[in-house]
Amino acid sequence: MNCITRRIATTILAIALFPSLLVFPARAEGPSALPDPDGKPADMSRPVKVYILMGQSNMLEMGKVGGDKEGTLEHAVKSEGKYPYLVDEAGNWTVRQDVRNVAVMGSGGPGRTQVRKNDWLKGAGGK
Repeated sequence: MNCITRRIATTILAIALFPSLLVFPARAEGPSALPDPDGKPADMSRPVKVYILMGQSNMLEMGKVGGDKEGTLEHAVKSEGKYPYLVDEAGNWTVRQDVRNVAVMGSGGPGRTQVRKNDWLKGAGGK
């Protein structure tokens, strides 16, 4: 099999298999409600869930947090009633002591990875 034929076969296989990623997720779970933050650290004896989000410029904290316009996190929480675990009873942003937000960026090979963020999850900022 020459290089061009191999490339075509690989492309066809990738196109054929891609829809299965959408139809058959690795683990289908219904949404579960997170408990309200209580200010206590995470229970380190329990298993953890790790979510790896990969992308390019679309993953560089481009989301809008502040503002009461549609499309911002503040609007989703306060006007649409979504993500109640991100605010306290007074409507102030909370800091989750059981969810870490870690962002790394690597470019150029092994040993060139930078930790850009490593802190507790919080809804803050005005972007």
